[in-house]
Amino acid sequence: MGWHIPLKYNATLREGEAGISPGPQSVVTEPILDKFKAAVRIVPIMAGAAKQCLGVLMKLKDPTKRDADTQELLYTLHKYFNLKVTDPKYPVIVARLQTVYEQCLKGMMSGYNLYVYSFKATPSAPSGHAYVPGTPKQGSKALGTFFTNNPDMHWPWDQVQKMAYEGSAVGIEKREIHINLDYVQEEETTADILAKTILHEATHKWAGTDDVCYRHNTVSKLLADEDVIKEMVNQGFLERLERTDGKFKVPFAMVSKNNPLQPAKIPAYGLNNFQANSAMWVKNADSYAWAARRFWKNGMNALQKIG
Repeated sequence: MGWHIPLKYNATLREGEAGISPGPQSVVTEPILDKFKAAVRIVPIMAGAAKQCLGVLMKLKDPTKRDADTQELLYTLHKYFNLKVTDPKYPVIVARLQTVYEQCLKGMMSGYNLYVYSFKATPSAPSGHAYVPGTPKQGSKALGTFFTNNPDMHWPWDQVQKMAYEGSAVGIEKREIHINLDYVQEEETTADILAKTILHEATHKWAGTDDVCYRHNTVSKLLADEDVIKEMVNQGFLERLERTDGKFKVPFAMVSKNNPLQPAKIPAYGLNNFQANSAMWVKNADSYAWAARRFWKNGMNALQKIG
């Protein structure tokens, strides 16, 4: 069965399976264990902050009257989910985003494992930070039916989960969260970044999200200089940029492979040769993880001021 270390907040640290084991329990040094303990404490707080901020955003009565604090919440929603308060689907999507966080919180409260493994990066084999094994056969399609604005196609959560795993070779109980110990040991992986990673994987496990796009591949992270802009245009992005004080700002637009006459606006996220739209971001694990982290860090201060 391998070694295991009970953590608080319903989490247990476990040795990865044969072939990916990081070694004896002693590899989990005191600083590493402290980082895990802090992270599992932060994760439910982070998800809860997202749920609470989305609850406030659902109740906006007059979207034209927004103070700076409310604007911060809306900015997070727009940045990570490509969703504006003026979108006619806004109330429905916000309510269902909240449900995804609720399901992750429910899953964590019922108890969960964090399997640690070791995989050192090489130039030819970059190391993954974490993963959840197995893919529900119809996970992406199922999550899409939950978020659809068409009442005839929308399914409640229980039916969505049943649909996701129907015909799958793996059940939700086998889809455990795995964390790379080498990643945890990095100085840049602070407790809150580790918590964000755990939440990313939690949305895979309990909500069937996809890896549509990672934040480090985003347009907002690539808006550095003229050379980057030129290269992105060469790779298929249309240069539809605004400038503020000489600096580029979003949106970017990218040509659709299927219909070049209908470019997709990408407010923050975008992979090369990928057409982005809000229907994709609600399936994106990194959107949930980074939005929750921002809601937790900035949104809670805004909530206190909003009252």
